[in-house]
Amino acid sequence: MREDRKESLRRPTRRDVVMNFGRLGGFGLAVEAMNALSLVASAQGRPTLDLPGDLGRGRSVVVIGAGLAGLCSGLLLARAGFEVTILEAATRCGGRSLTLRDGYEFAERDGPTQRAELLGQDAYFNAGPGRIPRHHHTVLEWCRRLGVALEPYIFLCESNLYQSDGFNGGAPAPLGQMRYSLYGELAELLDKASRRRALDQELTGVDREALRHLLQAYGDLRREGEALVFAGSRRLGYRATPGGGDETGVELPPIPLERILGSDAVDRGLFTSMAVSWQNALLQPVGGMDMIWRALLRQEVPGGRQLRDLVRLGTPVQLLTQDESGCALDCGAAGRIRADFCVATLAPPLFAALAENLPAKLKEDCLALRFVAATKVGLETRRRFWETEDGIYGGISFVDADVSQIWYPSSGFGGASGVLTAAYARGAAAGRLAALPLAERLEAARAGGEKLHPGRFRANIRAGSEVSVAWSRMPFAAGGWSREDETAETGLRGMMEHIPWKRVFVAGDAFSHLPGWQEGALCSAELAARQIAARVAEMGRVGTLKRLPIERNRSIDENSLTNRE
Repeated sequence: MREDRKESLRRPTRRDVVMNFGRLGGFGLAVEAMNALSLVASAQGRPTLDLPGDLGRGRSVVVIGAGLAGLCSGLLLARAGFEVTILEAATRCGGRSLTLRDGYEFAERDGPTQRAELLGQDAYFNAGPGRIPRHHHTVLEWCRRLGVALEPYIFLCESNLYQSDGFNGGAPAPLGQMRYSLYGELAELLDKASRRRALDQELTGVDREALRHLLQAYGDLRREGEALVFAGSRRLGYRATPGGGDETGVELPPIPLERILGSDAVDRGLFTSMAVSWQNALLQPVGGMDMIWRALLRQEVPGGRQLRDLVRLGTPVQLLTQDESGCALDCGAAGRIRADFCVATLAPPLFAALAENLPAKLKEDCLALRFVAATKVGLETRRRFWETEDGIYGGISFVDADVSQIWYPSSGFGGASGVLTAAYARGAAAGRLAALPLAERLEAARAGGEKLHPGRFRANIRAGSEVSVAWSRMPFAAGGWSREDETAETGLRGMMEHIPWKRVFVAGDAFSHLPGWQEGALCSAELAARQIAARVAEMGRVGTLKRLPIERNRSIDENSLTNRE
């Protein structure tokens, strides 16, 4: 009795804490307890590359999908001693991280074969993700560890254009002219309120003068007697730039407040750069977004191999089953594969379609998750007219058409040619573009470009360079990304209540709170690797897993990982 009491009063060990959290809340909660105790590396800010190298010895994992999430989780688990096989349904790696280069061929579902013809030096088109926000620490840390060079991605240039058919006679206006006109008008209104003592209840006389000084600087206002008025500013930009001698330049005029309020610029372009994911600084890999997954493929894994040696292309999974001894994946003509664990990185609806005997609520939540349509058009120009004639160096212009946005390159300034994202649409507009025959979709991009750069856009397109990717129509994809609304958040919470599902784990941006971002893909991949590590550690205390061989189809060229399909 005394010994029992003594045992109950002893100070709990870290093992006790982890075990008790595991009993109360499952393995996910156990992993979080391990994080809190610094027993595994945190997903916040640095990859978990320090899992014990012998943790997975004698155990196997099959990963479904060779996108960013699949490659990351595969690398972490292979370096932890697991025998890893990565199955990819497509004939290339990267998933939605698709960078088109000269000679690359692809086709949408039921669409014609397209061939990228981008002839400029280092020319490429990011048909998928194109930028990395400053607070996406996991992506940035992976780039550092993989040696992926980064450069600025310019989200906003004050010369970027806003065009609406109901504004300014349909002629485009620089966003900077609109933005600083609005700042000036608002500052003048606030000054009027201050001088009329409307703020007396909140401000002392000294405070009121300090506020007026701030408003004068904020709106670049001029003093006219006691009043501060907005009469224009150099911030608006120039119709004719200053030069030598008496060339003083001609400033752009202010845009009246009522005209700005009568436009839809507030919802389209004017304040876009304030969103946290689009604030400076943004970054991009030098040479294209695919530099990240290509660097992953070159990483060394045990056995004198590289990660690329673990990838099997052109191997779609048709059925995923599991029992007490492990997972089984039917791959059609490629045969059947068995492993101790599985990491599925497919979109939730696609995962639910191939996983047998999913819990009913998990299947319901997976199938209910809706994806946002995303459509892009890329093309190469014979000259960089937006720089020489519009003073646009990077950034995004907004157009009143389904093509929605035009992205200008953030590198190669002053070069002979350039690659434009001539359309970036999402949601309903992207769906309408995707439904068009390819020729009409490309024409829509040309017409949108002409609205912004009349007489110059069409004339400078290099023949044969236009390509388009509608992610709602791409093979093995469900769309651009899962919706970012309360319904999607509720569905995600519901799914994660049932995941991990026995020996099946998941990863991918759709299984994160950052849908559509590479950060979500990598964070979820690290989490899946840590969860498997915790599961193996738990099983190691109660018994040993049975070794399950991986059946390999030697007829597949596992090293055919080029960007040409």
